[in-house]
Amino acid sequence: MTSEQLKTFLLIVETKSFSRAAKALFITQSSASKRIHELEKELGQPLFHRSRAGIYLTNHGKLLKRYAEQIMNIEEKVLEQMHEANQYISHLTIGTVYAYYDMYLSKKIKMFSESFPHIAITVRFGHTSQLLNDLMKTSIDIAFTHRPIDYSDYICTMIDQDRMVLVTDSQNERYQSEIAFGDIKDLPMIDTNFLYAPTRKKLFPPPYQPQIAVDVASCAIPLLKGSPFFALFPHHMVQEQLESGVFREVKITGDRIPPVNHFMIYSKNLEDEIGIQEFIKTLFAEGC
Repeated sequence: MTSEQLKTFLLIVETKSFSRAAKALFITQSSASKRIHELEKELGQPLFHRSRAGIYLTNHGKLLKRYAEQIMNIEEKVLEQMHEANQYISHLTIGTVYAYYDMYLSKKIKMFSESFPHIAITVRFGHTSQLLNDLMKTSIDIAFTHRPIDYSDYICTMIDQDRMVLVTDSQNERYQSEIAFGDIKDLPMIDTNFLYAPTRKKLFPPPYQPQIAVDVASCAIPLLKGSPFFALFPHHMVQEQLESGVFREVKITGDRIPPVNHFMIYSKNLEDEIGIQEFIKTLFAEGC
């Protein structure tokens, strides 16, 4: 199989159309069909079901999609690193959840890049499920997530933990000191997307709907300032606002909200890579 065949296959999967894929590749539809036919012939299996309703993958097509994405990501990375070879000795692609980047990782990346100017860094952002998927497709080298992975091919380490705090603007007069766990659902809340599913279900049973929900927690901070709203954050994310008196913490009684965990995950195949080794040293350096 060739990279042209795999590119064509993946584009057809993405666009759900032979004609749209051919247009994107600047080839004729017959050429796209020929590439898929040759690929199916080589593999000895059909890759697509075709009907009036459209096209969709066979089981063999689904299997190929997973490996084709890995192959194309590796090819892209090889070309990228070959291009950078004259300037950099290594290239590290980091995938991270937004909160960990805001709270910890940005400072470490800055420190690392100053110490190792010949190692290039690319940072990609996403939620945990997306990052774990990208990690397994090899499109990122190392992931920082809120959830672990349990595969023998990967090294997964819990590197930090943040307690969750309920905060509001310091001028908000409601619940000056504490609130019962069961009463939080009655507050005007900004959902920061930080709660693990069992806690969310316990704290906000359906059909609860917050008035405001944000996908990236740091974006909730300006919304909370000067408002009557409350929000749940990892303590480190709002530590500055709490210490300066912009926000105040409302103690939760009767039950506790589990802390947010932060994990570092990378493939065992990359354990000896210089970029990975040096970055981990920077991450755990004393006083940093």
